[in-house]
Amino acid sequence: MKMKKIDSCKDSEVTYDQSCVGTYLARLRPSMRARIPATTTIKDFAQTCRALLQLCLCDFSRRVIYFKTPVKMQTWLVVACVAALAALASAQKPGRFLSLPVPQKCANRPKEFFYRGHNYFFSGHVPALANRKVDWLDGRNICREYCMDLVSMETQEENNLIFKLIQQNDVPYIWTSGRLCDFKGCESRRDLEPKNILGWFWSANREKISPTNQIPNGWGYNPWSQTGHKKQRQPDNAEFDINQTSESCLSVLNNVYNDGIAWHDVACYHEKPIVCEDNEELLNYVASTNPGIRL
Repeated sequence: MKMKKIDSCKDSEVTYDQSCVGTYLARLRPSMRARIPATTTIKDFAQTCRALLQLCLCDFSRRVIYFKTPVKMQTWLVVACVAALAALASAQKPGRFLSLPVPQKCANRPKEFFYRGHNYFFSGHVPALANRKVDWLDGRNICREYCMDLVSMETQEENNLIFKLIQQNDVPYIWTSGRLCDFKGCESRRDLEPKNILGWFWSANREKISPTNQIPNGWGYNPWSQTGHKKQRQPDNAEFDINQTSESCLSVLNNVYNDGIAWHDVACYHEKPIVCEDNEELLNYVASTNPGIRL
């Protein structure tokens, strides 16, 4: 079976071979397959998945799909379509994809501290993760298995909580869910230009990050560092000049450049500890698919 190469979520020519979708559906877990209405045909499923492509931005080099707006579809359909997209993308070239939550891990997730309805934990304080450092995507996947995601600091108060955790525990650096929209689907977005100023967003909740050269609304300071490897304001994409690797992920560094605790753009392959934060979409999905579970 031949499939067209998937280059962009906006590619209107992307098609789903029905026999391929049928094979995928046959391999679904029984619990997922049972949630598919009996009236759903393979053709319907394929068309819906194709429509879903129009609602997302894909980074197929890392097997990551970001939805541009909240997707108002039945949970089983979103999850099944995303998994199908992963299968199709993987058929084109090797890579990784975002992990689905593990219900038992979600029910027993670490809850180190609580802020505005969300639980958080630092991996260094969890015995099973204490000695692990991971790249950005692996960090997301560890969190996601617990119905969480890498931390997103939308407010100064939340940012201060994370800075305090880093300071009190002498943590050298952590990953956040911050991501630069520099993958396929982002190149035609004029609202994201210039990228180093307007192109950052929180991948955990798809919220845009304030312009990097301004103090965010409601904040008393700009959390981005004033310096870095190039002795320039962050983000500076410094590693690109060294080995042509873009600094596309947002990390909090602890005085690495004698600049205190501050935000830095960092190449996503570097390995760091993580802070995980509850993700409502994943918690709602697990709650809806596992009746009676206590989260």
